[in-house]
Amino acid sequence: MSYYSSQAYSAVIGPKLHNQNTEKACLTPWLNQGRVAPHITRLTQFPDTGKHEDFTKEHITGGRRPGMDPKIPTVMYYMWISATYYDGKLPLPVEGQYWSDFGRQMLHLVYTGAFPSLRAWRIYWAYYIFSAACYIFMPGFKCYGKPLAHLGGKKLPHYCSAFTGFYFTIFVMGALQFTGLFRISTLIDEFGGNFTD
Repeated sequence: MSYYSSQAYSAVIGPKLHNQNTEKACLTPWLNQGRVAPHITRLTQFPDTGKHEDFTKEHITGGRRPGMDPKIPTVMYYMWISATYYDGKLPLPVEGQYWSDFGRQMLHLVYTGAFPSLRAWRIYWAYYIFSAACYIFMPGFKCYGKPLAHLGGKKLPHYCSAFTGFYFTIFVMGALQFTGLFRISTLIDEFGGNFTD
């Protein structure tokens, strides 16, 4: 079962049926109807366990291409520059400006405007610690991850509490906004620094 289908299956059907005997039988109709990860269909048999499991490249990488990793932050910085310094317009070189000069100008804007401030650093780490606490203390359920080939098909246990942590985070942010202790607009004001963090 793929990572994506495992998460959707666990959230929709529930942890009571999530075991090795029922997961394939219950999930097969979902895959056949194309509701969950229809691109993952190839099955591979582990010789030591005799179990059939989805083991395609897509479920390991999420279908990502390695070349996208450096491009995504670059695009995010470019959009941040557009919103912050160009009033939402497309940043382009001025007439007669070389592309190399324009690139250095963009890097300078990122360095000076998106360098993490103390406030951005505090926001980042407060949220990081809050998220870790939500993972540990919020109610959830246990399930197993993908079979690991280098461990002979062994599945590692996972504790899934993101769905309750998500709603609790919304509640906390609403309370902070309502009481004035922390304005949500601060996240936009400090977006550059927080993104760099």
